[in-house]
Amino acid sequence: MIKITSMQHIGVFMADPVKAADWYGKNMGFKIVGDFTTASGHRAIFVHSDAVGITYELVGQPKGSPEYHSFLTGPADIAHVAYEVEDIEAAFAQAKRDGLDILEGIIDIPEFWKNGFRYFMTRAATGECVEFCKLL
Repeated sequence: MIKITSMQHIGVFMADPVKAADWYGKNMGFKIVGDFTTASGHRAIFVHSDAVGITYELVGQPKGSPEYHSFLTGPADIAHVAYEVEDIEAAFAQAKRDGLDILEGIIDIPEFWKNGFRYFMTRAATGECVEFCKLL
């Protein structure tokens, strides 16, 4: 069993994370706690509500990509639920020992947060994506 320390965030894919962050702020009091653009052009805005202790990762797809165009005409997509772990390497090794359906091995995103971010992605038994991550 992977030892989680907290719920980290809910990842939502969309065309316009700025519009979404504005909506969450104006309508429910969420505050922007992080705003990053990856080397691949994905803009991720993290918004947090102290009232309920929830963080969303609002991930914009790169303009011109097929995903961007599909989100312009369709709804956003809850992509994953992420849980923080104390030791990402130990959690990944445990996931392999437990036979979890691993979709992505450990990925480093140096652009996120002060010192970077590491995660790996799994698929639960009913098909939803579950991320295990560590802020560095």
